[in-house]
Amino acid sequence: MGSLGTVFKIMHWPFNNMIIIIGCIGIVCVYLLHFIEKPIKEQLDYLKLA
Repeated sequence: MGSLGTVFKIMHWPFNNMIIIIGCIGIVCVYLLHFIEKPIKEQLDYLKLA
């Protein structure tokens, strides 16, 4: 979704900023779910989350 927002931004199509924001929020949600489901969390995992 992030690269789609970039295409919208380059082409000056409407709603480009909204698509970029939705893509970033989606990436954060997916990584957060991956972090929560990970059984063994190390210090590096917490740094990545921050």
